[in-house]
Amino acid sequence: MENVKKGLTNIGKFRIIYFLFFFGDALFTAFISLYLVSIDLNALEKGIVLGLVPIGLFLGNLFYSRFAKSYKDNIRLLKIISLIEGLLILFFGFIKNFYVICVFAFLINFNNSSYFQIQDATLSMSLKKHMANYSTVRIFGSLAYLVALLCNSVVFKYINYQILFLISGCCMFLAFAFLFSLDKDYYDEKRDEQEETKEEIKEEKRSLFRNRAFIFVLLFNLLTIGSYNVNSYYYPMYLNSLGILDTTYSLFTGLGVGVETIALFLCTFIFKKSKSYKLPLLLGGLFRVIFCLCVTFIKDPNVLIAVGMVFNGIGTGLTLYGNVQFVHELFGDKKITKALTFIGGFLYLNVAIGNFVLPYIMDRISYPYIAFTLSCLEILGLVALLFAKNKKVEKGNTKA
Repeated sequence: MENVKKGLTNIGKFRIIYFLFFFGDALFTAFISLYLVSIDLNALEKGIVLGLVPIGLFLGNLFYSRFAKSYKDNIRLLKIISLIEGLLILFFGFIKNFYVICVFAFLINFNNSSYFQIQDATLSMSLKKHMANYSTVRIFGSLAYLVALLCNSVVFKYINYQILFLISGCCMFLAFAFLFSLDKDYYDEKRDEQEETKEEIKEEKRSLFRNRAFIFVLLFNLLTIGSYNVNSYYYPMYLNSLGILDTTYSLFTGLGVGVETIALFLCTFIFKKSKSYKLPLLLGGLFRVIFCLCVTFIKDPNVLIAVGMVFNGIGTGLTLYGNVQFVHELFGDKKITKALTFIGGFLYLNVAIGNFVLPYIMDRISYPYIAFTLSCLEILGLVALLFAKNKKVEKGNTKA
């Protein structure tokens, strides 16, 4: 049995799983807002659907965090979530009824963010055994987005959204199948067998909110990343109103993911020099502020989409690299899954509020002014992150 496992380690398997699931996700989440435009939903209906997206993400994170107690539990959850989401996405493109779309959008996103948070936490547990770096695996997710979006920009005129979402769902089924290849007793068997009482689980949750570092990291995610996410839902619609075609948007989104991939690769060298995961986070947040300011002040749509692609790509790469590892550094293996799911849950609650409110605000003021307001909130998030104390990273060992 051991000889069989020597062929491909859990890290190698995770690289394949990351690529498959991110490839499928890129073909759905990047185009859901454009799909809503294509079926002629009015502004209020689009606002409701997009508002349900982060509400589903919020409630899903809270729900699944109750069951994510160990490495084994995480693997089981990833299988369940990937199967459910794949099935829902398969049928999404064939739905035209507004109310059914609302139900499906909610259920898909109830599972979506939870999957990514649990996957990142599970990967972090596996990384220590092989002394591997998070970016060497996460970069396969970015590459999947890049390949998916570039392919879509080429074939978009030849296929419709139904086919696009069918491909998306099938990729998630492949990820689901490959999850069965992960070693079941791979990580800390003794810890997995320990049962926590309900009171211990409640105390663990309370201890997070009593931790000042967690509060400041949570504020950073709510204000900086949350504001960016709100902007990302309406940014493609704004470009569309300026005359940017769907195919052009897809192409530049793919190029932006290319920039993100390069930034994620270079982060390994930034970390070695700084010895801190906070620096990539701060730099990533700063680039995202600049991205929102670009939306505010650049009027030419062609210049905006090109410049925004660069700043958005760099900011996303830096943030992806630093966020998970900074949380792992602060809370260790035992609490990382709950910390990430709580952060993800409240992050998307914040986005939900923004998505419900923005359609009414956009009827009164132009979107560039909204982008400027979001950039100010992002700056407040960066200030909060400055107060989050991080431990020194011990080579080869991270303590809770």
